[in-house]
Amino acid sequence: RDWSSDVCSSDLVYFVAKSKLGSEYYTLKKFAELQKLSEILRVDLNKYRLDLDHAKDDEVRKAISSNLESLGMFAFFGLSASSFDQGKFADVSKTLDPIVDKASSGALPEIKANPQLGSALFGMALRANIQIGDIEKSRKVLKALSYLSADADASGSNVLLLQLNALIREQIQELRKKNDPKALETSKKGFTVLLDDVVKQQKKLSNELIRLVALNYSTMELNAKALELLKSAEKPKDDSDPKAKALYQGIELLMLKEYRILK
Repeated sequence: RDWSSDVCSSDLVYFVAKSKLGSEYYTLKKFAELQKLSEILRVDLNKYRLDLDHAKDDEVRKAISSNLESLGMFAFFGLSASSFDQGKFADVSKTLDPIVDKASSGALPEIKANPQLGSALFGMALRANIQIGDIEKSRKVLKALSYLSADADASGSNVLLLQLNALIREQIQELRKKNDPKALETSKKGFTVLLDDVVKQQKKLSNELIRLVALNYSTMELNAKALELLKSAEKPKDDSDPKAKALYQGIELLMLKEYRILK
């Protein structure tokens, strides 16, 4: 009898069982235990043979490795969310630094398999770093978000600005409810720097980018800045493109709104 086949089978069962244990840890909010388990299993994975066939072994190993990476990221999310809820923003930043570093340098392909988790992780990292006034780390998180949305159907810049708009709105509304003017001012300054960076990186702003950036400025009540940017939009040369025409009409409505606010 070929006992080596049984050994491979039992090794595979071990990783499947431990992965299920990891899922239970997450359900029970045992995030520290989940993080430790994922780290141990990533080391163990290099010690075992999972199939006698080399091609199948590689295939199974990649699948398990991807699952372990996901478990680790869920652990990071749980730990960070707990710290964020307690207002420990520096702890959130430190916890998520390893993931942000990998993604910002384009070295975290597994995060693209779960863009919802990635958005939640990087969104939390951005809000935390903005809150503690760390602009350089915030810029790195923005690169991570850009990496996450790089394969999106829409323009990467458009997707990024839409994500920023949601994050800015959430942050501003939350701080207003808390009646924390100092933190609110810090957030506005930080997000403004990031938005200005996005504008500077463009050789020429399309009307759609102008609209999205202006919406972000307006969300922070930077109405004069929003209006100035909206004025730079170019009117379509003809009416042959209904989308371009509708976009410009939308920009004109936004300008009217800003004018009314500034009166």
